[in-house]
Amino acid sequence: MIQDWPCRNTRIATKDKVPSELALKDFANWGSLIAPNEQRHMWTKLLLDDPKAGEVDKIMRELSLSSDQGSSAKPVEIIAKYLAHIKAHTIKNLDIHYGKGLWRTLPLTLVVTVPAVWSDAAKHSTLQAVDKAGFNNIELPQLKRIVLTTEPEAAAIYTIQSMRGGIQDDQFAVGDGFIVCDMGGGTVDL
Repeated sequence: MIQDWPCRNTRIATKDKVPSELALKDFANWGSLIAPNEQRHMWTKLLLDDPKAGEVDKIMRELSLSSDQGSSAKPVEIIAKYLAHIKAHTIKNLDIHYGKGLWRTLPLTLVVTVPAVWSDAAKHSTLQAVDKAGFNNIELPQLKRIVLTTEPEAAAIYTIQSMRGGIQDDQFAVGDGFIVCDMGGGTVDL
């Protein structure tokens, strides 16, 4: 788990979470490195799917953002640039915590999550952005596969795996069910 995301505030050098944002004019600034008064690309992933009854337009109006505001970059390009920053920071963390000699010899599986309601076109666009960001066999030769799954499925699998081997393990049986409440990072943090 990466918990040292860069932050522009020098008194608190890192953050536990990183906003999915890219500076509008300077793509080198991302996440918490963007100044509070600086315009930014945010919620860009919403533009990968067809707008549902004007939802995306409404959100963008509320944020006072539009696709023609200072940047002609397409959503896949913006997301790819953001993900490239994520990749670079992740590699830096892996090098520090596990050493270049170890983790770079291990086969990697990349799990990419998407909203449950996304169309196949939006899923395809997401995978294009992932590839353009360098999550591919050329830049990561040890990458063996990329798995695309929905956010609620990923939450359910993580919950089951995190409970295995503990006291709760005895409570799981074939046919049992549980509820996944997908509230989204923009809605609430749990």
